[in-house]
Amino acid sequence: MTLSKILVSGLLATSVSSAALAPQKRASGTATVSLAEPSGTPSHLASGIIYGLPDNGDGSANTDIPESFITGMGLNYCRAGGAQLPDPALGWVAGQYEGRWKSALSNYRTTRKYGGRFTLLMHDPWGADGIQGNEFHWPGDNGNWTSYDAFLDQVFSDIKLYNAIPGLDIDIWNEPDVGGFWGTSQEQYLATWLRTFHRISGPSATEPPTESSPWWQNYMRFIAENDAVPDIYTWHLVRADRNLRESSSQFDELRRRNSLPERPIVINERSPAGGVFYISQFERHNTHGLRANWGSASKLHDLLANLLGKRDGEYYPVGEWHVYNYYKEKMTGERVAVGPGLARTVVVSASSWAAKKERLRIVVIV
Repeated sequence: MTLSKILVSGLLATSVSSAALAPQKRASGTATVSLAEPSGTPSHLASGIIYGLPDNGDGSANTDIPESFITGMGLNYCRAGGAQLPDPALGWVAGQYEGRWKSALSNYRTTRKYGGRFTLLMHDPWGADGIQGNEFHWPGDNGNWTSYDAFLDQVFSDIKLYNAIPGLDIDIWNEPDVGGFWGTSQEQYLATWLRTFHRISGPSATEPPTESSPWWQNYMRFIAENDAVPDIYTWHLVRADRNLRESSSQFDELRRRNSLPERPIVINERSPAGGVFYISQFERHNTHGLRANWGSASKLHDLLANLLGKRDGEYYPVGEWHVYNYYKEKMTGERVAVGPGLARTVVVSASSWAAKKERLRIVVIV
């Protein structure tokens, strides 16, 4: 058994008859829904989260959150790695790897229990979780790879030992293009990439790709020159002025310029606000997306990435959980083609309601 290379790197819902549909121009732009162009069934590609699952210290699947809340929002993807756990689980560089590994393993097993895929964030068991100190040691510091190689050996061994390969993606490093999680040069990051590519792969850049970005230009050129093309391309969408349509178009231009092959895209962190906007984007572009979780410490490891609240030890759904529940239970049938309007802020997602082709369920955000 081998490790596969995975890069890692307000709701308005109305039902209307088709006869009543007519183009209506607005100042903000017009979107077009074409009933003659089906595009498959809704795949609930937006039902992923970052962290948000309690963990068990022995690595077993956790059952603290009632199953109805997890299945109700349609969880099918989770991304975690044991971040922000205190002493004695500060990570490999502090000699405290085991606690973070067992946290990640528990999250993996919980996710798999519900049939989801799991992305292991390698920087977290290493100990780089955004709150590390200034004297932190990065892979390959001063040309010394001994500790990092031993770390990789340990992680790969544990993945196999605990049968954690099925449904697993491995993300080499989160946000190597900013200083919070990667505190040294891009050259050292790329050396880390190449060193580990044939076992695992992926950057997980904060900024979506643009043709003018030196960071993305260097990265795309590097993987082309070194025959280190990942199985999945991925990036974040967390800024209000970034969307999937534009960032994937820019990425495709960079990819073609470097003669790189097409691969699936995963948006491994999207802004926790604007759920309907992102749901429509991911469904339209057949792209998986994971909801950001910016909680700290114990809150990072709970509350379904803030889709739940907790009072006196009891969980309850917050507003956006109901959006996800609607998405899972009601957005069914067959998707139809949607052309975005001239205004980039107009987003429409449409699918037929069950098998009744004469009715539509349309989600609009302006």
